[in-house]
Amino acid sequence: MSDPDARAAFVSDDDPELRRVQVLVPLPTPRPYDYLAAPDIGLGAYVEIPLGPRTVRGVVWGEGGEEAVDPQKLKRVSRRLDAPPMPRAVRTFVDWTARYTLFPAGAVLPGGRPHPDRPS
Repeated sequence: MSDPDARAAFVSDDDPELRRVQVLVPLPTPRPYDYLAAPDIGLGAYVEIPLGPRTVRGVVWGEGGEEAVDPQKLKRVSRRLDAPPMPRAVRTFVDWTARYTLFPAGAVLPGGRPHPDRPS
């Protein structure tokens, strides 16, 4: 890993305040991905995360995550977007719709595109 920015995305021992969160992205993935986030990034927050070679937007879906993943391998949430958090009722509806339609929750999550009737 020769890119210093990529190395900075991994956990180091000098970041004791970071916590594990689950981030759902608008892709047909089977479950949210685990990331590390600052304490001020709460449930429903819209965030940008590194995902492979690109940066994608997602929503903080839950606390914790898969403990099987070594915390040293987790990447950090890149940044919190300046938007109100997704309400709990909407997150619950996305989960319900995913179960009802048998689609992954990420496939049900809105893709973040602006509504055609709203100005960008």
